Amino acid sequence: MQIDDPVLKPFQSMYAVLRDQYGMTPLPSHAEVFVEKHNADYIQSHGYNIILHVYGKSFHHVTFRLENGFYKWVGEQEQCWGPREYSTVDGRFKEVVTISYYQNVQYQRNGLRISYSGPDRALSSQELTITQARRMLKEWGCT
Repeated sequence: MQIDDPVLKPFQSMYAVLRDQYGMTPLPSHAEVFVEKHNADYIQSHGYNIILHVYGKSFHHVTFRLENGFYKWVGEQEQCWGPREYSTVDGRFKEVVTISYYQNVQYQRNGLRISYSGPDRALSSQELTITQARRMLKEWGCT
């Protein structure tokens, strides 16, 4: 479905998030969205029960938890792929910057995490700063 589909109205809290403070790009105004739903038991084991996968220049994976009849934004991961490729024992991949911010989501670190995977070993061995991530997302055409 498209991001402006009325079916997504219950998830409007995603537009209140100030993504720029985390180094993330805004949600695109035109994008394909896939909704991944889980039952109420999933909230207990994972901390969320809906993920919206938003496919634009970069990919946003937006998580929600049903609380008191409303869907609350509890975190998000954005991925942007660069031009270079690198090899691992699992195959060839494009370099990628991943920006994650979660609040009380199982199996995710609370707060901000920015990582790089790719041929630049110096960048791969540390967390990136918001400034570094913004620069790379801009250079790679994800903004």
